[in-house]
Formats: sequence, C-alpha cells, structure tokens
Amino acid sequence: MDRITFRNIKNKMIQALALMQEALDMSIPLLKSNQNNNIVMLWENFVKEFMGYIRHRSKESGVNLMSKISLRRIWLR
Repeated sequence: MDRITFRNIKNKMIQALALMQEALDMSIPLLKSNQNNNIVMLWENFVKEFMGYIRHRSKESGVNLMSKISLRRIWLR
C-alpha cells in the first residue's frame, strides 16, 4: 500500500477515535441520569449504522473487512 494512503487512513482513524472518545466522555454523565435510555439508543444506532455500512461496502466491493479483523486479538490484548 502506498505510504501516503496508509498515513491518510491512519490520520482519519486517529481523528475518528478522538471524536468517539469525546462522545463517550459526554455520554457517561448522562448514563447516570434520566437520559440513560436516550444515550443508549444513540450508541446502538451509531453502532448499527457503522456495522451496516461495513456490510454494505463489503457486498458492494467484494472485500469483507469484518472477516479480516480478529475480535480475539482485539479483546485479548
């Protein structure tokens, strides 16, 4: 893979992770309040949309990213 492309992807992931961490930090206090159900619904919808997009792109491109990711390596680290 081209180094510039690899670097661009990594930078986008770093930016996305920072935004996700910020959203999580904002969610935690609300999970302790009466907003609990609304916040959980937001996160469930987000994960559903993201996973749905991965599934859609996998079908469209013929490249199944999820089959290449090892959840065992992720959870056991």
